[in-house]
Amino acid sequence: MDKKLRAVGEKLERLADKILLFLCVCVFCGLSYYSARYTMIKSTMDIQDNAVLNLAVLAAVTAASILLYAAFRSRPMGLAAQRLLARKRCIVGAATVCVYIISLIWVLNSHVAPGGDGAPLCGVVTRMMYDNYIDMKTGGHMVVFPHQFGLVSVIHLIFKLFGIQNYYVFQHLNALCMPLLFYSGHKILELVCRESAVVIYYILFFLTCLPMFLYVPFVYGEIMSITFTTVLMWQVIRYCKTGKKICFLWGTAAIVFACIVRKNSLIVLIAAGIVLVFHSIRKANLWGILWILVMALSVSGSDRLIRAHYEKLSGIEVAGGVPYISWIRMGLQDSWAGPGWFDNSSIEAFREHDCDTELTYLAEKERLAEILKDLWADKAYSIDFFRRKLLSQWNAPDYAYIDETGQFDCETDELPDIVRRIYYDDTETVLAYMNRYQFVLYFYVAVSAVALFAAGKKDRPLEDHLLYIAIIGGFLFSMMWESSSRYVLPYTIYMLPLAAWGMCRLAKGSVAGVSALGKRLKKEKIPQ
Repeated sequence: MDKKLRAVGEKLERLADKILLFLCVCVFCGLSYYSARYTMIKSTMDIQDNAVLNLAVLAAVTAASILLYAAFRSRPMGLAAQRLLARKRCIVGAATVCVYIISLIWVLNSHVAPGGDGAPLCGVVTRMMYDNYIDMKTGGHMVVFPHQFGLVSVIHLIFKLFGIQNYYVFQHLNALCMPLLFYSGHKILELVCRESAVVIYYILFFLTCLPMFLYVPFVYGEIMSITFTTVLMWQVIRYCKTGKKICFLWGTAAIVFACIVRKNSLIVLIAAGIVLVFHSIRKANLWGILWILVMALSVSGSDRLIRAHYEKLSGIEVAGGVPYISWIRMGLQDSWAGPGWFDNSSIEAFREHDCDTELTYLAEKERLAEILKDLWADKAYSIDFFRRKLLSQWNAPDYAYIDETGQFDCETDELPDIVRRIYYDDTETVLAYMNRYQFVLYFYVAVSAVALFAAGKKDRPLEDHLLYIAIIGGFLFSMMWESSSRYVLPYTIYMLPLAAWGMCRLAKGSVAGVSALGKRLKKEKIPQ
């Protein structure tokens, strides 16, 4: 029975892997094409990009990556390079420290104050510190957004321990998460890729990912949730490779905290669950499925405990909030804000129905049915709508960093020169850099997907592609949910190890091809 189950599991896993990689090839080749030709700095602006310049930058980066790989394989430089790679732990350790130092310096000098979604939460917690729970009453912020109670609890704890409005501690915690994020991505690469040189490409991609560092002072759950979902993926892959049960502890703790600070971390939990189900079938045991249940119960339980805590503190029952169907309905309609972008209509609908979740759900259900009917009836419009919706998120290299992190605790003329240049004086240059970076990133993720799909190895386990599953999950989710380029940032960071692998694979293939060609020409020149 076990043998039959394993055989079925292996066949299902190979089929799932082929479908996944085919989707990845389509998605990333499409994103690479559009990123080369267009860019969308704002949700409503589809700007013609300089494709020639993009390709020139890509050619320069590719040439540099090939020369770097050739240096590691040549003599005598190659001998020194090999010794360096033999001390990979030292390289990774130095890079990890460097990531923290960069993050810390930016936190200390950026003067970024809570903005975007983080500002109202700091206000909510400040009022709670004075036993004012008005935000939990009808029409209050937490009535509208009860899913933010987890993040409120984290900010509340920080304010209790370190003082009211001491959001700097939150920023420092983000900075502390950054080296863990880097290290987790490295460990994932180490588990799925045998090429030692790939770590150099990963370090370069990570250290040059400007939008990620710009979000470190953001007083919201982005950096923390990205870090701990990456830890979860590392532990899932580690368990599948080694069978170590200690992974259950670290992975469960990671996803619980990730979901506390950002509910969209559930996408990664689902991705991990898919891998664990296939792994359990292939291995003919229930450990993976048991772990999924433990994680699901832990996430649900922690959410309920936090809500119960605030109900006890305030004496007010936690409201149901804006139903999720409202965000889907808003995400599937055009508005002044852009295709599927936040236009306040979901909150307005909730308040029109006296903040009654059930009544709002029924009304939104009818509106959503009409929207879906219109989308089905007008295919040309539907295609155009989803094209604009996806590109406004996935082809927007700024990730809304100015809107979300462009609030400061001092006057503009008091800001350090580098901060003024990034946010005011040289924004066009910064955006141009981000634009080229995004194109190069997409291209190399596409390379990795194409290479894996073309290889078609039968013994390739699905856990090796957990990052792809998480990214495709986020991509599909972004098609129906409220739009925002900020929401794409996690999946961009999940791409960094994949892009590093793609770059290393292309460089390795190029060096091998040139070497083979050289040997062939040399052989032809030898007189017979």
